[in-house]
Amino acid sequence: MEYHAITCSQKKVPIEQQSHFAVLREKESLLAVICDGKGEIPSESRAAHVALECATKAFKEDHGHFSNPKDRLLEICKIADQEVAKLQKTNDTPFDSTISILYLQERKAHWIHVGNTRIYRIRHNRIMERTRDHTTTDAILEKSAQKTASKITPEKKQTHRTLGAPQELRPSYASSDIDDGDAFLICTSAFWEKIPSYEIEHFFENQSGQDELNKLVEKMASQHPSEESSITATVIYCGPYEPQRRNRSSALFLWILAILLLAGIALSFPLFIHPENKPPAPNNPPAPASSPVSTDQAIPAGNTTVTPATEPVTDTP
Repeated sequence: MEYHAITCSQKKVPIEQQSHFAVLREKESLLAVICDGKGEIPSESRAAHVALECATKAFKEDHGHFSNPKDRLLEICKIADQEVAKLQKTNDTPFDSTISILYLQERKAHWIHVGNTRIYRIRHNRIMERTRDHTTTDAILEKSAQKTASKITPEKKQTHRTLGAPQELRPSYASSDIDDGDAFLICTSAFWEKIPSYEIEHFFENQSGQDELNKLVEKMASQHPSEESSITATVIYCGPYEPQRRNRSSALFLWILAILLLAGIALSFPLFIHPENKPPAPNNPPAPASSPVSTDQAIPAGNTTVTPATEPVTDTP
């Protein structure tokens, strides 16, 4: 199966990138990773970088083929957690990071995550499922019947499960079959917090490409200039995909259709003008109107006399 990936990231300038990402490919497989550092800068950047290296190293060592994807992904998260924890001990500074890994092999998708960097699974341009955030908010909602987070204060919206955290590491794993036309979105919290679900689906309905993703991320950054976290997103299309050619062909078809329609109206316009209302030709002045013949006028000699119908006609002997 073919896989097509596009990625865009907007970092806080001039601070270095807090999130790190990668997309690696082999013949029949693909690995997409986003790690988003949490904490003080630049500690969060270093933590995210270390976590990313653990994932990409494993993919390269296995030549892109995980014989047991679930166990291998769990192992990657465990190793990344240990490496980030070492940073804390060495530097005596809090280091932690989220991690979200999507692994595609033939017609099967496997994903795992720790934290609130999300993975969305798209089918028929609709969100079929997404990862559950490892935050206090989602933990409260999961234990209660509450459907919204409106009563949860910002102080409670904390990521309680990350790599390098003192709590027990508990990654969340899931898998699914892949069909042609399926897609995946991996994004940091700074991305998904600024876009509702229906706009995500609209993005996939249009088969949007790199340019559209760049514009979307730039729009988010311009509307939130005080954003301190990296706005990062990776989109994976499964199966045949030609967004740019399709969009250009559609636009060209619409332009041609509009031109033909206007040309048809222009050519048919004279047909709607009544002959009596047509303006006279410039070189041929209009002919004078003929005067009506009155019954009182004399009739020239030699012509037959017309007797009015009101008088009786008699034969002369």
